[in-house]
Amino acid sequence: MALRRRRPRRRRSLAWLLVFLAVGAGGLWLWNNMFPDNPRFQAMLILQNGDPIRLLNGESLYLRPEDRIRIQEISTNILFNSGVRIFSSGLDANALLYEEMPLHGLLPENKTFEHHQFRVEVKRGASLLGHVSLVVEPSLDDWLARAARIIDPEKRLGHLERALEHHPEDDQILDRVIKENIDLENWKKASAMLERKAEKQPDDDQVLQELLSVYESAEDQEGVLSTLKRLAEFYSDDPVLAFRLARKLEEAGRTSEAIEEYERVLGLLDQDQDRAAVLKTLGYMYSRSGDTQKAIERYSEAAKIEKDDANLFYNLAGLHDKAGDPEKADQYLKEAVSMETTDVDGRMRLAENALERGRLEEAEKYLKEALSLEPDSLEAMLLLADVFDRLGDRNRLKELYRKMLPLAPENEILVYNLAVLEYEAEEYADSAKHLEKYLDMKPDDMNALELLFDTYVRLEQWDAASETVLVLLDHAPENLDYYHFIFDVLGRQERWDELVPILKKGLRAVPANPVITDYLILVYLELDMKTHAMDLMSEALESRPEDLGLMLRLARLADRQGEEDRAAGTYRRILEVDPEHEEAREALISLLIQKARRQEAAGDIDSAMATYTEVMEIAPGNKEAEESYLRLRLEKVKGGSSGG
Repeated sequence: MALRRRRPRRRRSLAWLLVFLAVGAGGLWLWNNMFPDNPRFQAMLILQNGDPIRLLNGESLYLRPEDRIRIQEISTNILFNSGVRIFSSGLDANALLYEEMPLHGLLPENKTFEHHQFRVEVKRGASLLGHVSLVVEPSLDDWLARAARIIDPEKRLGHLERALEHHPEDDQILDRVIKENIDLENWKKASAMLERKAEKQPDDDQVLQELLSVYESAEDQEGVLSTLKRLAEFYSDDPVLAFRLARKLEEAGRTSEAIEEYERVLGLLDQDQDRAAVLKTLGYMYSRSGDTQKAIERYSEAAKIEKDDANLFYNLAGLHDKAGDPEKADQYLKEAVSMETTDVDGRMRLAENALERGRLEEAEKYLKEALSLEPDSLEAMLLLADVFDRLGDRNRLKELYRKMLPLAPENEILVYNLAVLEYEAEEYADSAKHLEKYLDMKPDDMNALELLFDTYVRLEQWDAASETVLVLLDHAPENLDYYHFIFDVLGRQERWDELVPILKKGLRAVPANPVITDYLILVYLELDMKTHAMDLMSEALESRPEDLGLMLRLARLADRQGEEDRAAGTYRRILEVDPEHEEAREALISLLIQKARRQEAAGDIDSAMATYTEVMEIAPGNKEAEESYLRLRLEKVKGGSSGG
């Protein structure tokens, strides 16, 4: 068997050794690179709308919601990025590793236009290797573009207000928010923003102009005044702006400030017509503030420019009147009226002033002018009536009243005055008609009642006069003339029974009045009520104890009525008052003798003797009384002796 030659084993072992060494070295390198002692994140490559942007560890990238991005590459010191991952709270960052995406699709719903800051962390296991920040915020253009797509104005305003919060210093956004508030008439918000803008831009008059417009739309008077003052300072030589400020101060009732501003306006004007307008306004303002003299000065200056402005002369007339210069007032008023040919009121005032000063012809002139313009002016007619009355022209006054009456048929004074004038003119029928109408309105007017009564008398309308007298008696029961009249009228008509209640009522009102009493006595006698008449006479004598005539009438009546005692007693009263009254004495003697005879015939000797004795006392030497008394005495003596 042949022997084989073997290769040396040492060479094969060396090869394996070399392979082992190579593999070991490669593994060590791989291990060291895959598991470095200090793993770190180096950079991140991001595509923004196709443009590559490299972010180093800790850097930030500012993006817009509309940007399309992708994480293209993550650089670490770890081989093959072994075990490397990314994480971000609130953002699906891993989705960006696979495709390019618009950022708004990854943002929370309805929060596209909010500020977002995402921290994209690079980790290996639980270890943080580094991070980059993605700051997502819409740009100014994004905000504006989005606003342009919103139709609802309220929502558009809300969107723009959010934009302003993110861009508080941006004038473009601020202007858009102001405009939207103005369009929605949110005047308070708009004015507040414009005020802030005006503070930042004090030299921008356009801001103030816009602010003024907003305050005017909001009817904010204080805001308007404040802005106008600032504009007036900005344009101190502008009379139009100064005038606007003055007018607003006037409207706000700040009179003294308004006057001061109008005076400043006046100093800025050159043209007479413009000055005249301001002068008139100043005249009015001074007048309203109570500075009459200053008002006169300004109106007078205006009148020199506008000589045909009647209102200026009216104002001057009123101011001079207020200042206590009536003559000057009339002078200006006459000039005004001469320009205003249809001015009734001015002519009325002139007429009244002329009347007060006693210039009757002048007053008549102006009143006739007024009536030519207003023929039915009752006021003018009344003043003209005053003129005619003062002139003593009763005829023209009467005719004027007749024209006035149809215009004011219920005017009591007018009706009464016309009735008086007609009475004075002896037009009694017309006077009575108007007095009757007046008394329908004023039934208790004594003057009118008396005048109507006299009118009826003059017209010989006795029944109407009697009825009027009865009304007068209700108001003045003590007036004896009324009783004379009513007694005369009804007495002539023998209407005695109607007189009784009238006269009784009169006596209740005026007790024991001799006139009324005597009339009632006569009425009782006419009615054959003699007892009533005597009783009334007796009552009357209590208040008229020395009325011989009444006592004589009572005595005679009592005698005729067979009331001898009443008749005798009354005759005695007469003799007490007038011892020399022959008729009473004779009548009493006759009555007493008749009485004594009746007593004697009745066998009453003592009473008969007493009665004869009274006759002898009244009429000493009366033979019948003396003889009868002596005879009765002898008879009484004889009768006594026989008995003895």
